[in-house]
Amino acid sequence: MISVLVLLFTLMQVRQEKERLTIDLQRRASILGESLKEAIEPLLEKGRPERLQKIVEKFGNRERLAGVAVYDVKDKLIAATPHCPLTFP
Repeated sequence: MISVLVLLFTLMQVRQEKERLTIDLQRRASILGESLKEAIEPLLEKGRPERLQKIVEKFGNRERLAGVAVYDVKDKLIAATPHCPLTFP
């Protein structure tokens, strides 16, 4: 009986920790997205794709990310880090 209670308590703790980590990851992704947006919007307005590519690569290397991709409003790829998985699960 005690083993079952310990197991249930442990499963509950694991679920709570997973939820906390998911929320933290979403928050961090939002902050990183806003930072990248602030850096690239002026370049998009000025039509400087070569500078945009450099910023995307620098941003992708600085953070521990699988990759960074920038798309326009028509879902056309504008810039991406090398080896970026262009399809995400």
